[in-house]
Amino acid sequence: MTKYIAENVGEILIENPPKKRRVAISNKPGNETLLEDDTSKPAAAAAPATHQDDDKTVTSPSDTDETESAATLDSDMDACLVSKLRCSDEDLGFPGKDGPAIQVDKGGYFQLVHGALLTPRYRTLYVLGSGSFGKAIACLDTKKLDVCALKISRATKSYRKAAMQEIEIISTMMEDDSEGLHKFGRMQHWFEYTGVKGAKHVVIVFDLQGDSLLDTITMNKNRPFEIDVVRDCMKHIFQTLEYVHGMGIIHTDVKAENIMHPLCSGSTVNESQMTYVHPGDRKVILIDYGSAVFGGGTYSDLITSRYYRAPEVILGTGWSFECDVWSCGCVLMELVLGRALFNVRDDRSHLAMMETVLGNPMPEFLAHEHRQCKTSEDVLLMPDSTRVDYSSRYTCPFCQKASCKCSKIVNKAVPLETYFESYGKLVQQGGNQVKDLLSVARACLTWNPSERPSCSEILKYPFFSQHNTCR
Repeated sequence: MTKYIAENVGEILIENPPKKRRVAISNKPGNETLLEDDTSKPAAAAAPATHQDDDKTVTSPSDTDETESAATLDSDMDACLVSKLRCSDEDLGFPGKDGPAIQVDKGGYFQLVHGALLTPRYRTLYVLGSGSFGKAIACLDTKKLDVCALKISRATKSYRKAAMQEIEIISTMMEDDSEGLHKFGRMQHWFEYTGVKGAKHVVIVFDLQGDSLLDTITMNKNRPFEIDVVRDCMKHIFQTLEYVHGMGIIHTDVKAENIMHPLCSGSTVNESQMTYVHPGDRKVILIDYGSAVFGGGTYSDLITSRYYRAPEVILGTGWSFECDVWSCGCVLMELVLGRALFNVRDDRSHLAMMETVLGNPMPEFLAHEHRQCKTSEDVLLMPDSTRVDYSSRYTCPFCQKASCKCSKIVNKAVPLETYFESYGKLVQQGGNQVKDLLSVARACLTWNPSERPSCSEILKYPFFSQHNTCR
């Protein structure tokens, strides 16, 4: 039990607060920084991320560039729908007695003061995560006497617009799913905070969640999970994404960091003289809609964190709902392997590894479209070929040395079937279940986006329909 003292409230006891928390809050991938939540440390004390994305080519809203991208909502935002969840000044307790809890620095970020009142209702506790979008912090809600998560955007025009986009998307889903049947990360309300020098931050209030799927993988010492755990977690992910897609929304950033367990403790199981950490509740929640878009067209923006990025995104040939299905396949493989499958840092290495894992080069139409949309210097393929222009001596631009880490990873890659042969021996499961799981991975991880099944179709695969252990 951990004790927090709140002015005029008394002592608040929180059972099993997370030791390390990761909340992916980047509007665009590539700039995530994960912080420890130790309240005795300053907010700037950074902890290294398990998933380090060194791809810096992602275009995210800048401090000076306020132009809209294809993934930005139209200006006619549903103001009525969004305003329903706006928290009033009266409910926030304004005016407050304490000074502002945050100080804004260059770029519109804020500096957290631990234990200060963000508003008279919300007292800051610890940092949950940080990214290009802003920061997420745990706060004590002195009205409900509960702890919640506040996602605070940077004080720039472009990031404010991105935050309002996320509010509209979540509000749309909450309006449709009033009974709370789907696990998409609901917000309690939102408000606009004016800090020092008039800096305005959009603040979205969420329920505090438990560990992310990446946290669980790390606590499990990067070992593969039992096949029942894989089935239960992936079934809930596909069910949530089925609903999100049904609402006409493309998530664009499905990854282990954005898949959360409810706030409860996990279970520890001893198997074969090895200790495994199992999630206590496998009804995982898909969060972070800061880069989500309404579908209905084909986009060309660079999206998704590196390890989960679909081939059509890398090639620049245009993407739609199918990119989320590819990302789900990558999450599935992360549970099977205990690590990211495509653990590389640049496009050429990434595509070369796809050739090995998928067992075949990309289709001719993808190669043709790639050449059509890129300059000759940016084409990643061999001349007059569908194969990636890659050799074992290739050095990625991030390593820039002979002992390139990415080339070693690519050279050690094996076909998808080989990974599952090893997995079947490790988990000592019947061949049918492993084969059924392989068919799901194979369906998600295919070059041609049009050949990937929808989430509704995947849930009908034997792995989910004939082996029902979901809890």
